[in-house]
Amino acid sequence: MNGLAWFVRSVRMGDTHLSDAIWDGGRVRPVCAPGERFSPLNHLPLLDLVYDDQPCAECRAAASGHPARPSWAVVR
Repeated sequence: MNGLAWFVRSVRMGDTHLSDAIWDGGRVRPVCAPGERFSPLNHLPLLDLVYDDQPCAECRAAASGHPARPSWAVVR
């Protein structure tokens, strides 16, 4: 994932963000908002996530190089 890792800002849906995997334990700068910084809840950078609703869609899109698309659900 090109030197990026996941950092948890809060336990809300979509509030786990990508940042530089080389981390000194301080505040991180998310890929989706480089002007903002936050202190992550996790003590080690995460390479894989457990839940599908955990990652920030904008960070995921920035890492893949594709624009973010809204999630769609089919309801009968």
